[in-house]
Amino acid sequence: MTWGEKKIFVNSLVQEIPTKRPRDRKDPSISKRKSSMIYNLLLKDEQRVRVCKTMFQNTLCITKMTIWNWKKVKENTSHNENQNVSARKNPHEEEVESLKEFFNDIPKMESHYCRKTTSKLYLLPEWTSKRALYKFYEKDWRASRNIKPLSIAKFSNTLEIENISLFKPKKDECEKCLSHKLGNISDAELKEHINRKNEARIEKENDKNSEELVFTMDTQAVLLAPKSNVSSLYYKTKLCTHNFCLFNLRNKDGFSYLWNETEGGLSSDNFATIIVKFITDKLLPSIHREPEKDIKIILYSDGCTAQNRNVVLANALLNVATLNNIVIEQKYLEVGHTQMEADSMHATIERKLKNKIIHLPAEYVGVCLGARIHPKPYNVSYLSHDFFKSFGSLQYYKSIRPGKATGDAKVTDIRALQYKKGNIYFKLRFTDEWQLLPQRCDRNITPTAIESLPDLHENRLKIKNRKFKDLQELKYTIPVDYRDFYDNIPHE
Repeated sequence: MTWGEKKIFVNSLVQEIPTKRPRDRKDPSISKRKSSMIYNLLLKDEQRVRVCKTMFQNTLCITKMTIWNWKKVKENTSHNENQNVSARKNPHEEEVESLKEFFNDIPKMESHYCRKTTSKLYLLPEWTSKRALYKFYEKDWRASRNIKPLSIAKFSNTLEIENISLFKPKKDECEKCLSHKLGNISDAELKEHINRKNEARIEKENDKNSEELVFTMDTQAVLLAPKSNVSSLYYKTKLCTHNFCLFNLRNKDGFSYLWNETEGGLSSDNFATIIVKFITDKLLPSIHREPEKDIKIILYSDGCTAQNRNVVLANALLNVATLNNIVIEQKYLEVGHTQMEADSMHATIERKLKNKIIHLPAEYVGVCLGARIHPKPYNVSYLSHDFFKSFGSLQYYKSIRPGKATGDAKVTDIRALQYKKGNIYFKLRFTDEWQLLPQRCDRNITPTAIESLPDLHENRLKIKNRKFKDLQELKYTIPVDYRDFYDNIPHE
């Protein structure tokens, strides 16, 4: 007989009854023992016969305490099964729901550079420890709602369940903030840095709540093709695909521009073409012009000089603003704190891409289209080399530096640029007034439609010979139907 069978046997043949005779002679109303055990064994005809405790224990080779424990467990189980369901309700249910509401309300953000390896949400650096966050919950949140606080252990456990972390990955940390922690920059420099960060956030929030057309824009991390779990792919160079995204802060529309490295590069002309064509082809046709009211388009981005803060893009935006009689403003977030709504597009696409096998760069179009359903899918464009234009002939300004002498402000000090009525204006702080850029503007240049500009690339771009050889080896890991694409890639 197994141990489990013995347990069932004991529970069915041992009866627990109240004690019939008290053992305390001095006070008969008090009994030291509340119950007695009646032991039975079964005969061949299934008839029960009462036996003594010793015989019962020796028959099953078990001790007295084993019998008592099994009977008590059975009794407690039966008692719990008969309890009312309402009695099982968590007594702290209201407090737990309030705690979840607290975690939902405090501002969080995804990792900027580590989205591939973590799905955690990170709190803003106002709280340096769980204890500090718990004190904020206990004193500010709970007190205002007259709810009993949960223990810090329950608080920490719920924080883990909600997949929230206080500390950002080191990749996401601001260099200046980290330098201050290490004692490399002064408190005054850090304070100035934090002030600029806060000014940028306030400016973006104000624009977001205005009636203007406000967009954030950024380039996603490089996408590779082919992409699969084949081990040989890890040691080979692959074809790069770039994804430049623009996100409308008012209606949540997302626009994705994809191209592989044989169709275009990452020069200022490439990004200027995308932004200008986005404005002229997708934005302006949908705008209803009101008389005596300027159309203003505001573009937020990081301060990457090759991509967003350079004279090529400035001349291109001045050209389209003059040609269409609109106002365009570029605003730059503080370095190290450039998280913005366009990053949500990258995160959504990367989640959709997880564990996907990609054979061709063009397959990323389907991934981007299917990444979001509500409120509506992203608007995705796959670009070829003849899409990109050269803006070399539109040199209204030779430089956008807001100073000329040694020690004057540099291009990287610019916080905002405005393109209006043939002029460029700038701000060094968001709290400043617009100032005319102190550079000479060539008034002899005629505003030109982007369609009339020369192509940036006459043919597809060549890749390195080593990359081509690697791709020729990798093509045997993908289906035959896709291999012609890699055979026809131009190379050195």
